[in-house]
Amino acid sequence: MAKDPAMLWYWSDWNSGTTTLSRFLKGCYMDLLHAQFNSGHLTLEEIKTVLGADFSASWDVLFRKFEQDKQGKFYNIRLEFEQRRRQAYTKSRHKNLRKSNKKILKKSSSHMESDMASHMDAHMENENININNNVLKNKKESIKKEIFGDELYMESLAMTHKGKDATQAFDECFIHHANAPNPPTEISEWKQKLNTWLINTKANGSKSDKGTSTETRPKTFGGANYGAGLRKGRVKP
Repeated sequence: MAKDPAMLWYWSDWNSGTTTLSRFLKGCYMDLLHAQFNSGHLTLEEIKTVLGADFSASWDVLFRKFEQDKQGKFYNIRLEFEQRRRQAYTKSRHKNLRKSNKKILKKSSSHMESDMASHMDAHMENENININNNVLKNKKESIKKEIFGDELYMESLAMTHKGKDATQAFDECFIHHANAPNPPTEISEWKQKLNTWLINTKANGSKSDKGTSTETRPKTFGGANYGAGLRKGRVKP
C-alpha cells in the first residue's frame, strides 16, 4: 500500500502544546514534524540538516518534544500515534471496500457471464462458420487445380462429355460431396465423382431428371476395364 499523504491534525492540541514557544521555535518544530512524517525517526545529523543554521538556537528547547528509540533516533510520540492510527483506518477502509466490491462483482458476474456466454457463443459460431468456409474454399481450389491440371484426363473428359461445362459441373459436384457425411479424400475419387456428375448433367449444364441420388461408376470412360482397374489402383485417371 502506498504511503498515506494525510493524517488528522488537532489545532487545539497544537496551540496548547506550543503556547510557550516563540514563532521562530514553532517554525523549527513544524519543520521537524514534517521531516518525521515523511522520513520516520530522525538521527541527530538529519535534525541538524533540517534545522540548518537554526539548530543551535532551537534544538536545546525542541528536543524535549521528542523521544529516542533503541537506535538513538528521535521521534515525536503524538505524531507517530496519529500517523499509525490513520494507517490503520485507511487499511480497514480498503479491506471493507474490497469486501463490498466482491459482493457487487458476485451479483453482477452472473448477469455478465450469461450475456457474455450468449455473445461469445454467437461470435464463436460465426467464427467457426468463417473458418469452415475458408477451409472448404482452399480445399476446393487445391482439388480443382490438380484435376484440371491433368491434361490427359481433361481431354478424355471433353471427348466423353461434349458440350458440357466441366468447370460448372465441378463446382456443383464439390458443393454436393464436400458436405456429405463421407466426402471423397483422394483425387481419383473426386475424378470419379466429377465424371458421374457430368453423366447426369445435360448439355446445357443443368442436372438431368435422374438426379444424383444414385451414382454409377463409368464403364466406358478410358476403356471397358477402366472402372475395375481404377478400383484396384492399376489405372490412373
